[in-house]
Amino acid sequence: MSDEKWVTSVPRSESDRLELLGTRPPAWEYLLFGAALLSGLQRTEDKWRDYRLGYTAAPGPALSDTELPQAVDDLMSRAAFLTSNVERVISAQAQLAAFGRPGEPGDVELIEHMASRLIGLYEQMLDWHAEVRSLRVTQRAQDVVTATQAMLGQPPQAVRDFARAFVAQLEQELRRLASGDSHPITITMELEFTVDEGAVRNLRRARRRLRRTGRF
Repeated sequence: MSDEKWVTSVPRSESDRLELLGTRPPAWEYLLFGAALLSGLQRTEDKWRDYRLGYTAAPGPALSDTELPQAVDDLMSRAAFLTSNVERVISAQAQLAAFGRPGEPGDVELIEHMASRLIGLYEQMLDWHAEVRSLRVTQRAQDVVTATQAMLGQPPQAVRDFARAFVAQLEQELRRLASGDSHPITITMELEFTVDEGAVRNLRRARRRLRRTGRF
């Protein structure tokens, strides 16, 4: 293994990506995946900043107090769909298909497709939050909207943290191997979503308060 020419940095440019594909050094599959993740995060950076700022580009639909519960239920159903799709995209089966078995080359198209789908779901999460922020509701119903958004505040951050941690861990492992350490490379690809239980309770309380007013 000491004779291998290790690349210890994930490509940050298209020229570096093409060079990686031309030379295909050890662990090139993971370097390619990391490059696609970083590129995707960079492409969606404006939406991430909007999310952090709470910025809304345009007003959304105006919902009455009686229309809001169904809208919230639909939003939560879509959020559940997004998070479950993330689990499929990075499942053990998907990883095996993309990266290949030990000693076998990975699939370039599938590796980049896997990263593209993960970033695409991350972007849809940011769009989901933007849609919630844009809802126009009565002052009485604002707490419902706020709690709805807070319930799903962790998933976008989790995907972002996953991508950055993957790249950092990979580069650390490759530097170790390049220094002569022969222990096998270990990369963890785990992504866990959580729901803010405090926000769940707040949403229930906010919906009950609106119900007590007799408006839905």
